[in-house]
Amino acid sequence: MILRGVSFFPVLFFLLAAVILLPAPLAFSVSPADLNAEAVQHLADGVPQKALPKLIEATRALPYEPVIRRNLAECYLQLGLEMLGTRNYERAVEFFRQGKEHAAEDPRFWVYSGVAQMKAGDAGGAEAEFNEALALSDNDPHILFLLGELYYSTGELYRARQVLEEASARRPEDARIADLLQRVNRELPVEERMASTQGGNFSVACDGDLNENLGDEILDVLEDAYNELGSAFGYYPSVQVPVLVYSREVYDRLTSAPAWSGGVYDGKIRIPVGGITHLPPHLKALLYHEYSHVLVHFMARGRIPLWLNEGLAEVAGRRFFTPPVAEMPQPFIEWSRLEQTFEGLDEDLIRSAYYQSYLMVAYLIDRYGRHTLNDLVVEAARTGDIDLAVKGVYGQFQVDYQVLQAEWHAQAVDLHGLLQIIP
Repeated sequence: MILRGVSFFPVLFFLLAAVILLPAPLAFSVSPADLNAEAVQHLADGVPQKALPKLIEATRALPYEPVIRRNLAECYLQLGLEMLGTRNYERAVEFFRQGKEHAAEDPRFWVYSGVAQMKAGDAGGAEAEFNEALALSDNDPHILFLLGELYYSTGELYRARQVLEEASARRPEDARIADLLQRVNRELPVEERMASTQGGNFSVACDGDLNENLGDEILDVLEDAYNELGSAFGYYPSVQVPVLVYSREVYDRLTSAPAWSGGVYDGKIRIPVGGITHLPPHLKALLYHEYSHVLVHFMARGRIPLWLNEGLAEVAGRRFFTPPVAEMPQPFIEWSRLEQTFEGLDEDLIRSAYYQSYLMVAYLIDRYGRHTLNDLVVEAARTGDIDLAVKGVYGQFQVDYQVLQAEWHAQAVDLHGLLQIIP
């Protein structure tokens, strides 16, 4: 979503010899024109890091030269896009801000800055950026779509529908706009009859057919999760998380989640309940499980293996409820099969995948400590490579990813009977 579908892309302003005129009295060891030409080549080669110091030096020599200023802006744009691609949103926003100083009327800097802030959880900042980009682009439908995505993610469905309808009118053939508008129109009637409860870190909306006190109880549990899991992860996000509580029938219809799903986090926590007047332990566990996903979403930004994400969530939830374990021996699923998705596994193996993920994360905590595990999450997010991350964090113990798997498997067989290998 970061780059796809946005209609603004970098265009380099290549140097013409006659464009930059040097004042006659000035002498330079390397002329600004030459620095600019070298930088343009670096940009064309896709190495903006090399272009940046040359363009800064050229701009200092000729601060009002439009070609050099424009190329410097393009350099900041390329650097920002690189940071966006690696999910380093804070640095991306800073590069886009610097680009605006040299090309304030270019909507690309505003829209990409909005994308970065939206991905980082700063909804207010993203909204301001998108609105400025819209003003500069005559309401480009792709930017309207991004603003609609933002409103949808924050639960502002009426505003989402408004901007998406305008986007659809301007670009009716765009399937992404049509799909999101259809989703908004499907969910809006349900959310209109939901009772909302607001807290400092969560907004909870419950289906009107559910117990009227359920929202308050859910909010209390989630506020506890915010404090307890925040302490465990060493991270307290400054965002308000939307939580939607449905009947099972409505949950299945709106989420299209598999039948075994107990909840999802897709920017909003969505859980199914029904026929209860208070929260039993397994639903408290589910809330902690899903809030763990919220924390990992902001800390790791989608760059850690699924087994690590789900294992952390299982550890969070099992303080309240431990699901029954199937008869031994448990199957063992190769770790490479659990890094991206659990899709394609049958329901029994899905349970085993969650259990195996839990056992690995619990083992890491018991053997090396929770703080070191948090370091692994951060390092995996930074590198996007679990092999490098394990080596970087656990190398002090002479452990790499393969050794870690072997050590875990040896003790798991002894303790849990994980014997049957499922490729």
